Amino acid sequence: GPLPEPEIHARLVEALGVITDDDLAPLRAAAAQGREAFAAAFFEATAANPQLGAVAPVVLYRTLGPTLPDGAASAALLWGAAHRCAMGFEASVRRAGFTGEGLALGESLFEGILAGHHGVSFTLDEWVDVPARVRTDDGRIHVHIAEMVDE
Repeated sequence: GPLPEPEIHARLVEALGVITDDDLAPLRAAAAQGREAFAAAFFEATAANPQLGAVAPVVLYRTLGPTLPDGAASAALLWGAAHRCAMGFEASVRRAGFTGEGLALGESLFEGILAGHHGVSFTLDEWVDVPARVRTDDGRIHVHIAEMVDE
């Protein structure tokens, strides 16, 4: 059958020489020690080598992915998204029922993603909080897409 999409992307990135086994070896070793050790190693490695950060989904798939339960390697790329969400929207993540301080909040969210085979509510907000999510200079949603407008 067809390969999983993350495997296809990983093979392309590897064939292009963007990352090597030497780049990934320390992260694989850290992942074998647990996600706390992995988090420290991942953030350090991507800070030191921005190229790894540019292909983070592949790096996560190849390093963290094999350690995930029940064949969930493809979900590894969501580890980074869970941490970014927890860091950027901490109060919203907490209102959705996730707990922890610092990186533990992102880990809690990621665990929820892994356990939620049919989806997960990852943030919860009140309507009064919604306008702050629009990050344009004038606070408005801009829907004008030049390519879609007849002239």
